[in-house]
Amino acid sequence: MEKHIEKISSNLSSYFDKARIDALGKKNLFVQRSSAKLGSYEFLLMNLFDRSSSKERSLNDSCDWLEDHLGISLTKQSLDERYNTYAVSFMKNCFEELLGEVNKLALKKNKPETL
Repeated sequence: MEKHIEKISSNLSSYFDKARIDALGKKNLFVQRSSAKLGSYEFLLMNLFDRSSSKERSLNDSCDWLEDHLGISLTKQSLDERYNTYAVSFMKNCFEELLGEVNKLALKKNKPETL
């Protein structure tokens, strides 16, 4: 399973670089201050790759993941405040862009060759 996640991670990084994710976060008003501890890119990574051992991930679990993997120290209250309508819009746009890129590749791959 861990190798599967590494493969997904490397494929995602070919679609999304940090600058592109940060730009989406600003566009969707997810990040409104340049001094924010938790940026758009880190929020996306946490939500994609935090596989806490408990059945349901808690805010504490997510804060621990951020500290362990990205060196970001947040309280659960601070993280809770980040889950808002801007976060939903940001995540939605990330997945829409990713699906658009996947569709482009699929169409390119399946396009009949012309003579």
